[in-house]
This record gives sequence, structure tokens and C-alpha cells, in this order.
Amino acid sequence: MAAQMLLIYFGADGNSHLFRREGWSHQEPEIVWSMDDRCRLELSPELLPLRPGVPLRLEARGFPALNHESGHRVQRLRPVLNGTVLPEIVAQATGSFTLDLPPELLRTDVANDLVFEQPDASRPPSRPGQPPSGDTRRLAFAWQTLRLFPVPGVAAAVASAQGTHAAITLLIMGNHQARQLARNLGRLRSLSGRLVPRHVGEGKDLAAALAAAGEEGPVALWSQPSSGAAAPQGALAEGLRFPALQGHLHWPLLASDPRNRPEPLWPGGRYGGALYNDRIAAGLAAEAPGLKDGDLYRRYLAASCEALDIAGDWAASGFAAWEQAEAGCEIRVAAEMRAMMRRAPLFNTPHDPTGAPFHLVTEALLRRTSLLGASVREAALEEYRQASRGWLGLAGTRQTPLHPEVARRLGLDWCDGDTRFAWFGNRWTFREYMLRYIRWQPWAR
Repeated sequence: MAAQMLLIYFGADGNSHLFRREGWSHQEPEIVWSMDDRCRLELSPELLPLRPGVPLRLEARGFPALNHESGHRVQRLRPVLNGTVLPEIVAQATGSFTLDLPPELLRTDVANDLVFEQPDASRPPSRPGQPPSGDTRRLAFAWQTLRLFPVPGVAAAVASAQGTHAAITLLIMGNHQARQLARNLGRLRSLSGRLVPRHVGEGKDLAAALAAAGEEGPVALWSQPSSGAAAPQGALAEGLRFPALQGHLHWPLLASDPRNRPEPLWPGGRYGGALYNDRIAAGLAAEAPGLKDGDLYRRYLAASCEALDIAGDWAASGFAAWEQAEAGCEIRVAAEMRAMMRRAPLFNTPHDPTGAPFHLVTEALLRRTSLLGASVREAALEEYRQASRGWLGLAGTRQTPLHPEVARRLGLDWCDGDTRFAWFGNRWTFREYMLRYIRWQPWAR
């Protein structure tokens, strides 16, 4: 069965290297810049969702390189498909653009060349108050994602005329965990032609998403209760609910810190916003200049352990929150998470699970779904296990350090005072991190 959609991700964990040819900069965590006068993508027909007589819709997301110093207030992209010029695209701000690729221009026997001419590519401007930038690249557009799929309506009409059945569009509604779930499933070849996963963000118009997907064929919905989605009216191929995973149990002393405000090197705050702050440590900031590291850390440990005692049975409250999050869900993983937490970390940050609990949810959904036959289900599970081996989970380079006394009281065998946590390019123990945090030291390297 032919593929239903080609998804290209340009971030560090993406697949864009399979398609990018000349005209591209290096891969960054979330994007790849196109640069110079033109960039080129090479699209193999085996990977494209080609249908006879049906145009392909290209939907790209990213943001243009704007340089008001040089007068570049927009970026023009001039697409050329296999030598034929298509309508020009004008990018002015972060967002997405669409482009329909005519079926008569698409090759089915050899690779398709998709070129974007970039007449407005320019060097990055200098930041206010900073010396001139040494970046000599001529940048055009920061690509985040690119999606290619048969034009809705046209594809459904052709499928109906041919007596075939469209693949099931699987809407996955929820937070950034749901988005990652949709990305992961979209990369499984075993699901190609059967499921087309699409993320619907929290607060988005679910009715509109369902209506748009319904033009292409059957629709299923997997959702997090926390997404606030109302029960949809009308027939669905399937509806499953799964929990949003929360790890606040591991950080009972979290609180906001008034020192955390945007700075040039840290737009989100020097220590990452309220999710990474500790109320006891913040309270010691005024005393820190007069204390040596050893004395300061001992004072912190004494005050924080006392705060844990006063907080009561915070562990029981945390476990209850896990169970509450999955109330009403067909997918439940709280008991398994509690069983595995002693042996391995479950969360990198309070909102970002490691690979282990994320895999629990994903595999439970694949086992529970009625959208797949038994053989396809087993193939998808095996492919997912192989593809996700060694994955650190969400925010794997930003691990909130775990208090050793919290680890002791929770019985976490994998964590003690010598355990190191990734903080971007750093690997710090809890003590090393906490002393820097109390003293509000710069940490970027």
C-alpha cells in the first residue's frame, strides 16, 4: 500500500538529512537554515504519497531570516519542481506555508528535484548593543517541518472512484508529549498506508481538525484528558484516552524565583523558569556571599530536609496525582511507573518523561488500538522498540537535578549525591548545580 504522507523533520532528531542536498547549513536542535541563492531537496518517489491524477500538498513550517539593517523585511522563496517554476512564496513571520505540486510534474521513476531559489538570503544582523556578527552565512529560511500529502478532497474523490479505501487519519490531541507521540508513530514504516498520525495541540479547534481530516477518509482520535477536548460528535474509527505524564512527585520543593527573568544568554531565565527553581535555595540567596561552599550547602540541606518533613506525605500525594491523571483513560500506566521508578529515572523535568514511561504509553496504545490487525500491530511494536532504543526521552539534555534526600525517601536505587545530571553542555551533581543556582552564577559554556 502506498504511503499516505511524507514527514520531514529538520531538528537534531529528524530525518531531513535523507533529503537535503546543496544549499543547507548545519543541523541545529530544532531547525536547519537554508542558505545562499538556492537550496535543494531530493524526494524519492518510493517515499512520496503519489496518487495518479492527485496533486501533492506541501506544508512547511519555520521562520524567515529577516534583516531590517539591509532592508530584507521578507524572504521570497521561488520553488522549482523538476525544472518547472511554481508560484512564489513570501515569508514574513513564523508560521507555515503551503504549496500544491501538480501531479503531471511529479516523477514516479526517478527522484524529484525540489529547488527553492532564495533571492533575499542575507547575513544575520548584529544584535543591539553587540559587536558585528561574525556569521558569514547568507540565510533564508529556518525549516522546522515539511509535510507532503495528497490534496484533501481530490484524494478522497479519486479513491472513491477507484473503489479503494483511504488510510485512517489518527488525530493525537494533547501537549508536547502528544506531539512527540505523533512524530514517533509517523516514522514507523509498518504503519505507512494504514495510519496517518497528526498532532492537535491543546486548545486547538478539535471540531475543525476532525472535519478537515474527515475529507480524506476515516478518522480516529487519541487524546489526553488534560487537553480539554470535548467528546466529538459523529462517528470515529476509534477513540482512546491516555494520560499526560507529570513528574512533580520528584521535585516537591519547586517554586518560582523572582531572580529568574529574561537575559541575553537566557531568554527564558537563567535557570530555565519556575520548573527548575527550588524555594529553599532561593531563600538562601541573600546569605550566600558570606558563606563558603561547604557551609552554604550544609545550610541548604538542613533547611530543605526540614521543609520535606513539614510538607507531610508528599510522596503519597504525588502517586495519587499519577492515578488521577489517568482516571477515565483506557491507557493506564501509573502502577507500572511506580514499579519501575526504583530502578530507573522516569522524568528529566517535571513535564518531560524519560524514554521508559513514554514507551509504556506508546506501546500500550499500540497494543490496545483496534485500528491494526494482529500482524501489523506486532510489526509496529517491534519496529518502535528497535527505533527508540537508547532514546533519553523529552528534554534529554535538560535534566532537573534530583535532591538526594528525595531520592532516598522514594527508594530510588539509581540516584545518590554523586549522580550527575545533564544541563545542556554540563554534567553536574545536585550539589554542584545547587551551589551555582543559589549564587546565581552564569553557567553557559
